[in-house]
Amino acid sequence: MNNRILFVDDELSVLNAYVRILRHRGCRWDFVLAESGADALERIRSERIDVVISDVDMPGMTGLDLLSKLQLDPATQDIPFIIVTGRGETGLKTRALDMGAVDLLLKPVDSNELLARLNNALRLKACADELKAQKESLDLQVQQRTHELADSRLEIIWRLAKAAECRDDDTGNHVLRVGTYSRLVAEAMGWAPSECETLLLAATLHDIGKIGIPDAVLRKPGKLNGDEWHIMQQHCEIGWSILAEQGPSPMCLDSGIYDWSPAERHSNPLLRMAADIAMSHHERWDGMGYPHGLAADRIPLTARIVAIADVYDALRSDRPYKSPYTEEHALQIIKRAGGQHFDPDVLLAFLAAYDDIRQAESEYRQYDASEAVIAVSASNVSSRLHFTI
Repeated sequence: MNNRILFVDDELSVLNAYVRILRHRGCRWDFVLAESGADALERIRSERIDVVISDVDMPGMTGLDLLSKLQLDPATQDIPFIIVTGRGETGLKTRALDMGAVDLLLKPVDSNELLARLNNALRLKACADELKAQKESLDLQVQQRTHELADSRLEIIWRLAKAAECRDDDTGNHVLRVGTYSRLVAEAMGWAPSECETLLLAATLHDIGKIGIPDAVLRKPGKLNGDEWHIMQQHCEIGWSILAEQGPSPMCLDSGIYDWSPAERHSNPLLRMAADIAMSHHERWDGMGYPHGLAADRIPLTARIVAIADVYDALRSDRPYKSPYTEEHALQIIKRAGGQHFDPDVLLAFLAAYDDIRQAESEYRQYDASEAVIAVSASNVSSRLHFTI
């Protein structure tokens, strides 16, 4: 591909002289001619140009005006720009170089000097293009790696949530539905998309603490006695300890592979949110919940949202101690619990989002456990329930 040289001068005879000189020297470049700064700007924005050689003194847009406009546009600021002038104005070369020009030629232009300056400018452009290509390649690699890390984190979170769910839930995809409902409620409350997506993921870990509950209690088909109920309630604090407590520094961190401080390792907003939810999703608006009897605004808002999503899905699911309630019956129970079990504002948002919740419930009951993680990535319910980290 030939290099393309743009010559800009308001005198056509000067432009033709440039072409004759360079063709006489055997240059196999493509020459583009413009008789004004405005014409040159239009050509640069619509065609590939490798070097610009422009006169300074032109009617309307001067050569320096053209240079200034090119420097303001990221798409054109790397094109080498050579100023040509017949003036011996003191400081003109310094001014042009400060503005971004790569060189300045004096009229009448010597053919040897013109050729040398053009070759230097083309080498500069080639280096700039190579650096740009390398940067774009590195940016693409970073994006790909970022997506891979996000996908792996999603996979880990999902499977961790399912590990807890599989111990006491036979309905399948409870954690996925609770996360989805929570996200829809947050959207109805006007949360930013990134916050809604973080809540979706964090909510799937709400019952992670059940990993620490004995099977004799967790899977008991009948009613729990007092001691058993006390043990069951401990899943909230166990979940908090899994998600919030600082563990020992992994060997890979101490080896210098990742230079993260302890504060940085434990500042993940997703884990902080998940820890709050795990601890407080069984608290009640009236203060009659557990484990700490928090009431009203003392309960983290994220936990208040997950509470209503969790209860609704439990009502609609088949459990060892009950059959699933109809939509109408479950919704009646939810509505009656406003101001008692549930935050009234969260209840209003739940009701506003209920059509989308019903649609999500229908879709996510179609998948078995082995298909669920694929469903998360491919889901297109409502506002596209994307898992992104």
